[in-house]
Amino acid sequence: GEPELAATVDGWLLHSSKGYFNFYLGFGLYGAMTPDQSWYSAGLRLPLGAQIWPLNTEALEMFLEVAPAWVPIGSEGEDWDEFQAQLALGLRFWFDK
Repeated sequence: GEPELAATVDGWLLHSSKGYFNFYLGFGLYGAMTPDQSWYSAGLRLPLGAQIWPLNTEALEMFLEVAPAWVPIGSEGEDWDEFQAQLALGLRFWFDK
């Protein structure tokens, strides 16, 4: 398949700390497209994630996240029954901590 570029914008609704691990639940937006813009999709998501802070500061975060997503907008027209399960493993750098 063709490569795609995706972006999410989320806000946390709940954030809880249980020892070394933190957990969060959020609400956000999702969008993706191919570099030549021949395909795109957009929708809403509900991320649920777990975090750890490997440097014992809040400057670097490692996370694992699953997010059910409703994606009704696409290059092939509206599809109100389109759902996805999104999975992410990554790092976040916090510059204000």
